[in-house]
Amino acid sequence: MKFGKSLSVNAFKQEHNADSLLIVKNPKNDKLFVTANGTTVAAVSKNYDSSKPAEFVQLILEDTGEILWCLHNPSEENVVGTL
Repeated sequence: MKFGKSLSVNAFKQEHNADSLLIVKNPKNDKLFVTANGTTVAAVSKNYDSSKPAEFVQLILEDTGEILWCLHNPSEENVVGTL
């Protein structure tokens, strides 16, 4: 799997022509996913924390080229400088 581009929550809403996004829990396995206008549009990272900043990251499956989106909390722990 490769990482592609990332989008802010607002940019992701615009991409899906949605006023809001819903984070929904699957009652069968408790996993979270994101819907826009009644359609599933992204997975949610297992470490996602709604009290922290969030963004969407593009995940590209190398064997098929399929693109998935995942809601996660960006980390700045590894940042060693700003230019």
